[in-house]
Amino acid sequence: MANLEKSLLARLTDTRQMARAWDLGLREEVFEEPIHRSIYVWMVDYWLDSHMELAPSWTVMETEFPSVDLDRDVSESTEWLVEQIKRRYMVNQAQRILRAAATTTNDDPIGSLDRMWREAYGATQSVVPRQNRMDMATSVEERRRD
Repeated sequence: MANLEKSLLARLTDTRQMARAWDLGLREEVFEEPIHRSIYVWMVDYWLDSHMELAPSWTVMETEFPSVDLDRDVSESTEWLVEQIKRRYMVNQAQRILRAAATTTNDDPIGSLDRMWREAYGATQSVVPRQNRMDMATSVEERRRD
């Protein structure tokens, strides 16, 4: 699955693909590999700093992360990669929540159900698509006019 993460990061060197992944609800929590999570956070910051107009180029990525070898030829779509990584995250979260609940259900069934509900809600919020994208750098007046 780390290869999926690397493939996705490679796709995000294109501004349109970065915007698409953002809109699909890709968040840092879904990355299992800490280095990939850090790279994704850095890429998003770069994209947001450019007012969502530029994703980091290959030159930028190779300069900032010389030890991470990203494949320039990725055949999978951004949508498919994002959905696979989000699905893996949700399966892992469901298993974690169920294991934790299994240890406390006999002693505190209501508390276990409450904890399961809260944690499941939090996990699902980590993968929901974003409904809109707004450049907060524009003024309030410009946003009202739009």
